[in-house]
Amino acid sequence: MREKHVRVLVLDGFTLLREHAESNLALREFLQGLSVLCGLADCTALLLSTETNKATDVEYAMVDGILSLSAELIGLKAIRGLELIKFRGSNNIPGRHTFLINESGLRIYPPALRHPQRG
Repeated sequence: MREKHVRVLVLDGFTLLREHAESNLALREFLQGLSVLCGLADCTALLLSTETNKATDVEYAMVDGILSLSAELIGLKAIRGLELIKFRGSNNIPGRHTFLINESGLRIYPPALRHPQRG
């Protein structure tokens, strides 16, 4: 990571990693080692999973942030949602935010504002 100046490391398939870990302790040790390595390399790690985290999961206690992404079909349009389940050291707005990805980039709408596609 240092040699390539990697700033973001994405590990897709965290569910499989958890399933193949010998124990919760082994998973905890892996996550701790990854955290130290990323800290030394000034890199952010994103662990992708299709599961819904529970407060009792090992990774829930060890990570700084957990984002939940969703998509809801309304008619022919998919309304994308983002919720900060956990974000250590942050004063964030609770609730499900909608977001839009287009040619201009990413735009996030707080829960109090209506998404332009919803009217």
